[in-house]
Amino acid sequence: MLASITPLGERARGTSWTCTAGLFICAATLGGAACGAVMGALGSLLLGDAGIRWRVGLVVLVLAGGAALELAARSLPGPRRQVNERWLDQYRRWVYAVGFGTQLGAGLATIVVSSAVYAVWAAALASASPAAGAAIGGVAGALRGATILAGAVIVTPGRLVAVHSRLAACCSRSRSGWWAQHSRRSWPEMRLKAHGIEIELPHGWEGRIYRRPRADPTLHAANFPLPIRDGDFGSGATAQMPAGGAFMALKEYRPGPRLHPGTGLFASPAIPLPLHPERFHSRALQVGRTDQAGFQHFFTAGGRPFCLYAVLKGTPARAQAAGHDVGALGAVNEILGSLQFPSRR
Repeated sequence: MLASITPLGERARGTSWTCTAGLFICAATLGGAACGAVMGALGSLLLGDAGIRWRVGLVVLVLAGGAALELAARSLPGPRRQVNERWLDQYRRWVYAVGFGTQLGAGLATIVVSSAVYAVWAAALASASPAAGAAIGGVAGALRGATILAGAVIVTPGRLVAVHSRLAACCSRSRSGWWAQHSRRSWPEMRLKAHGIEIELPHGWEGRIYRRPRADPTLHAANFPLPIRDGDFGSGATAQMPAGGAFMALKEYRPGPRLHPGTGLFASPAIPLPLHPERFHSRALQVGRTDQAGFQHFFTAGGRPFCLYAVLKGTPARAQAAGHDVGALGAVNEILGSLQFPSRR
């Protein structure tokens, strides 16, 4: 959201960021209040006769359960979807501002990244009052909606790149700290599934699977915010890749008289995992850029021909020595290990 609704982006769409942000925050507040009111009304039916200790105990139980899941490196229950950024191009400002804000304010309409979300709704339920629940949900929704204000500084392309770099650096530090090292395993924050492609992305990554008119599916994934519009091999994404960044694209091709799956260029039956730093080279880049190294591999899976293209921010020599580059490559290998090609209906 921070990379989608900014003064720079709204100016390009011919709209005012101030008005869009205002609509977004109001919608988030109302969305949170509506859900809180529903939870409060439900609580009045279920907990109307319960004492205050039982209600507080319910909230504490939810907090403890969520904390236990996070400490055990388990995925929190809930949806694995994000807001649809295509709304930015398809609908008017008030539609995507209100739509995105309402979903974010509700908390449970998109991916749940913190157990605090459930604690908020447990508190609304424990209030056993629609009015109190609406107040609790409204405050939570307003706080979630206010995160859009962090993008107020993004008024130029340079500022956008700088913010992306800081976000990527924060994610890199969080992945390399005590928590990441002592967790039993990493867990997928998001599962993408569309057009016969399925993949899991960990915390700090975002991605999309799309299909252009009269074309075949393409997957993009990166550990930094992806641009709204881009080429199939991520020329826009790799242009704004921060230090320690990783990007990958999976492009499907259409068989024809000159393209036969499982033969020639597409003879390989799989991706050669794990990918090693020495396999990345500047000569494999679609667009040559300083301090980047690329990897390309053509293969066939399930009778479908694909090309995998991955880019790391760092030369092969530095990838051997720089911890953040090796860490990014480790995440790439983990993600590619989750890649599946279910049959298309």
